Amino acid sequence: AWPRVRHLTCPSGHVLDRASVVPGPRGCSRCGGRLAHSVQRRCGTCDFEGCAACCELELHMPGAAYICFLSNPQNLDLGSLLSSPRTSPFAQALRSASCTLVVPNSSCSIYTRIWCVYEAYLSYAWDKPIFTAAKPDRNLWMDVGSAAASCIAGGGAAWLALLYLVPLSLALNFIMLAWITVCGFLTVLMRPSRTSGIVNVLGAFACGIMTTYCLEVWRVHYTSNPMFKAIPAPAAAWMFLLTGGFFAAREADRWWDRVTRIEAGQLRRGYTGRLEDARSSVQADRQRILAEIQDTHQGAKVEEAISVLIRAGMSTPALRRAAAQDIDVSGAGRWSLAMVHGVCIVFVWHQLPHVLYDQSCGGYFRWVPVVMMLEGLLWAALFFRLTADQRGIAACAGIFFGALPYFTVWSVCIFASLVAGTVGQRTNCGPDVLGVFIFGPLALLVSWLGVDVLSVCPRVGQIVVRLFLRSSNGIGTKGGKCPEHAPSCQPSSCEDVESGTCSGSDTSPGSGLTVDRV
Repeated sequence: AWPRVRHLTCPSGHVLDRASVVPGPRGCSRCGGRLAHSVQRRCGTCDFEGCAACCELELHMPGAAYICFLSNPQNLDLGSLLSSPRTSPFAQALRSASCTLVVPNSSCSIYTRIWCVYEAYLSYAWDKPIFTAAKPDRNLWMDVGSAAASCIAGGGAAWLALLYLVPLSLALNFIMLAWITVCGFLTVLMRPSRTSGIVNVLGAFACGIMTTYCLEVWRVHYTSNPMFKAIPAPAAAWMFLLTGGFFAAREADRWWDRVTRIEAGQLRRGYTGRLEDARSSVQADRQRILAEIQDTHQGAKVEEAISVLIRAGMSTPALRRAAAQDIDVSGAGRWSLAMVHGVCIVFVWHQLPHVLYDQSCGGYFRWVPVVMMLEGLLWAALFFRLTADQRGIAACAGIFFGALPYFTVWSVCIFASLVAGTVGQRTNCGPDVLGVFIFGPLALLVSWLGVDVLSVCPRVGQIVVRLFLRSSNGIGTKGGKCPEHAPSCQPSSCEDVESGTCSGSDTSPGSGLTVDRV
């Protein structure tokens, strides 16, 4: 979605785009207050006039996107305008933009065109972030809906089975817990694929079964399962329902991974990785642009910036610095919705019943689950304030330094207590203390440091960045390879035609958008 911007409006909601100068020492004609610089606003739609204090400030309209090829008058003699590419209207429009949005072409890479290469060069030279556009796809909701429907189906099947066929038993509880745990680890460790999609559906189905199981335990007051001494049955049902949402979120991650690989294939198609191979319908333009890039000795850096864009889905100063440290940034522009959801489950929702039912530490340490909830909320607030290129590593830090270690320790404690027969009200205390003093602060620290700081830290910092950028959408994620069934991988040709577009199955020109917030 385009960024929405703030505008002054009159009380009727009309945007105030006119300013009138009030002569002399006269104050505001509406409130009589002092005018800054003797200027007040006038509405062109109604008869409103007043100072800024009389106006309203609200989100009114989306930000603007400027299409780069509109900068140069295509049907005129451009020789005088393009004698110096740096002073051309194209470059001047890009200089005023806040970022660059690249629209891939399904026929060939836009970086086979010299002006798109020059756009990447200027974006790099002026330290502007470059993002990749993607069209919406209804398959996203179909994939997520399949996992959600599987969770509902599991709950319905469990309700019928418990009602007519299978009695409540401790064995059923442990089988389903093992099923969910295995599916959870597999979906994180596997590269997003059809196989991982099956794992997500099966995991969601098991979560539906356990949700119904816990509700049935609560309904009939089943007391033979000691696990519910550590977590009440209604809270357990809520947690399993949220875990089903985790598997649905992994389906969204799987769809985003496919879209990213298709975009990477489109940007790579026909691009040799060398700026000198880019073409232009006007050879003089090509020579002038290549000469300017060579004079600044930044050709290799621009090629690396384009490589980062193709591999990561975006090219920002932070990711380019990480790539300069020989760090694989494939897929770093994406973050996993399931990982963020998992962190919120462990640090916020899992702690809520500990607080409400007093199922954690007692005495002077009764505050432990409350602080752990606050750490989870602080992490969530920090995550959504981070820029797009920092969210991938923050999501990984939350899951691998926070949620996953806590869940492992908690599971071991619960299992050991079940074997020893010592499950009780304070069984959750030990894992919660570790979460408050170790796992939570560590996840917050790494998320706050981000790619910039960690990539320059010797050894440990760079190892963390390498691992997390690689696993920003799952441990097995590898960016850049286009699926065989994707349209961008079908044979086509990219000819240097006069219009500057590529021939093939899709003749729409690939282009960049210079995006500015107005």
